[in-house]
Amino acid sequence: EEAAAIRVPILAIYGELDQGVSPEVARLGAALMNAAGAPHEMVIYEGAQHAFMNDNRPAYHPEAAEAAWARILAHFRENLR
Repeated sequence: EEAAAIRVPILAIYGELDQGVSPEVARLGAALMNAAGAPHEMVIYEGAQHAFMNDNRPAYHPEAAEAAWARILAHFRENLR
């Protein structure tokens, strides 16, 4: 029901090793958005943990962070006007 109310494009980024939101939970959320026709993109970065973009934490994963940042900027360029 909540997914059906989504009208703006969502970019959901996860780390494969995240123990807070596991890939299985992330995929379930994506499936619910698919079923509701909600605009979204989901990306799971292999080998990345929770907070993998934070370069002040041990979980920092530079390759995933760089790729995720590029996706975020592309998402903004496409959807914020």
